Amino acid sequence: LEHLNEHLCSHLDGRLSHFACEHRVRTDQGGWKWILSRGLVVRRDPHGKPLRMVGTITDISERKRMEQELREMATTDYLTGLANRRHFLERVTEELARLKRDGGHQAVVLLLDLDYFKAVNDTYGHSAGDAVIRHFARLMRDCLRRMDVPGRVGGEEFSVLLPDTDIDAALHLAERLRARVAEAPVQVDHQQIPVTVSIGLTLLTQADASPYAALQRADLALYRAKDRGRNRVEVLSAGD
Repeated sequence: LEHLNEHLCSHLDGRLSHFACEHRVRTDQGGWKWILSRGLVVRRDPHGKPLRMVGTITDISERKRMEQELREMATTDYLTGLANRRHFLERVTEELARLKRDGGHQAVVLLLDLDYFKAVNDTYGHSAGDAVIRHFARLMRDCLRRMDVPGRVGGEEFSVLLPDTDIDAALHLAERLRARVAEAPVQVDHQQIPVTVSIGLTLLTQADASPYAALQRADLALYRAKDRGRNRVEVLSAGD
């Protein structure tokens, strides 16, 4: 309402040549519609006071729905509903900028890879592989806070940004998720598919020139976890 009144008053005062504002209105049924309001003062008195205004009100709810769908398609992985790679990198970039403004914060980046996923596709088929990926995404969401940012950055590779989190808390979360995945096989067509995950994590620091520096460390930690037997969590610090 404040946004709408600001635009309207700006036009009535002569600061804007015309009035145009997108806003919501509540319907009689209690729902909401998006409205495009347009208007133009067509007569003023000798002192410039508006006397008559004409305009239109248009329901743009469908357009807004389509815009939201397009935004989600641009930022969301279609299979899991998690952030896609580009959107995840944008969120890490934002968090890095926040760290550089205020060094009192900490954040951790995790990379996660489902172990022997190719064997799942080869043995059970790609539809089963998709079921495993969706299953893992659900488990990951259940372990995370609302403020955390989970993403899918590759076929069976996932990522998580943990804002305002230190290494100890991140390790605890990663171990809890690793154990939960190992204890929860996926049920597909009356078959149980065992799943495990390897996890690498690192602190996002002010010294990182870009998100890729932290992601590279997390990736090295992930491959260390795989080299040491998989189904484990490894940490790589900025000095390693």
